[in-house]
Amino acid sequence: MVEHKFNTEYDIILCAFSLSLDCFEREDQLFAAQCIWWLVSIIQFTKISIYYRHYKIFPSDSSRI
Repeated sequence: MVEHKFNTEYDIILCAFSLSLDCFEREDQLFAAQCIWWLVSIIQFTKISIYYRHYKIFPSDSSRI
């Protein structure tokens, strides 16, 4: 498990989605990965998820840098 300190409940959701997505992509389970992206888009986390996957930093932590 990745060691993180979560600042908001959104960070917890983002981490869960990101860890699941990484696992599904690594194992070539594209349908499951697509379902994760579908859920992310429903709760309107698409931009935040792309930011986290690109920079590997939670958006709530970026203000401290």
